[in-house]
Amino acid sequence: MNLGKFALITLIFTVACFGISYATVPKGEHKHFYPLSLLDSWKNFHIVKNLSGSKDVNISENIPATGIGKLQIHVEAGDIVLRSSETTEVTVNLNGQFSKENPLEIDQRENEIVVRVHEGSLFDGGEGVLEVGIPASIRELMIATVSGQVGGDIPALQSFNLASVSGDLKFSNLDIPSLKIASVSGDIELNGKMSEVNLVSVSGDILVQSENPSASIKVNSTSGDVALSFSSQADARVKFKSVSGEAKIQSGTTSRDFSNDLVLGKGNGAVSIETISGNLLIDGAGQNF
Repeated sequence: MNLGKFALITLIFTVACFGISYATVPKGEHKHFYPLSLLDSWKNFHIVKNLSGSKDVNISENIPATGIGKLQIHVEAGDIVLRSSETTEVTVNLNGQFSKENPLEIDQRENEIVVRVHEGSLFDGGEGVLEVGIPASIRELMIATVSGQVGGDIPALQSFNLASVSGDLKFSNLDIPSLKIASVSGDIELNGKMSEVNLVSVSGDILVQSENPSASIKVNSTSGDVALSFSSQADARVKFKSVSGEAKIQSGTTSRDFSNDLVLGKGNGAVSIETISGNLLIDGAGQNF
């Protein structure tokens, strides 16, 4: 992908994120035009909540997940904490202050569980936290959040898709063949066994620590540094393109800059990094220069 095409994709992605925020503005007359009307709406919403009184919410739900392979999580605002569950149920715990007594909605379908939180700390200034325990039966996980951090330890999955407008994303001990993340603002930190990683970031640093030396890693970043490290000697072909950014590989105490395509090991994997502004650092883990 050339940089012109990448810039166009980034623009489309940014516009899409504005579309998400636009959809959150309640219909009606506003003092200012969009996007200032978004702030008006949140301010008015906050005033209404103060008048009506927010409530402390503490909800726990256990959803049977035997035979169910997909899980969706949608949160307007608030942190999401994920953990592996040794039971056969998806466990959900929601804590925070909300205008509704029960802002949690759970929809159980034939092969899918959908968990939604309809409001959160973005509006009330509190700290809403959704904790989700994921059993081993879940093979596909999808998360969409507007504002809030997402992280934790999760069981082995076949695929994991995550879209976030604002908030840091941090996952450790991953065991996933396919991982896709789109983030507008916030750092991304990944650690574990990953075969295919696809990351799109508008603003924020990216750290990928791969236990697979020949993983396929693709990163498109507008602003933010990218760091890759491998637990054993890297085995991949590396392509780096940047409008304003430098690339460096290090191994132990030795490092060197590179600007052309780079072959590490036998070149079985594929690493493609494209940035508008941001540097690339690769830890070659025993790579001989």
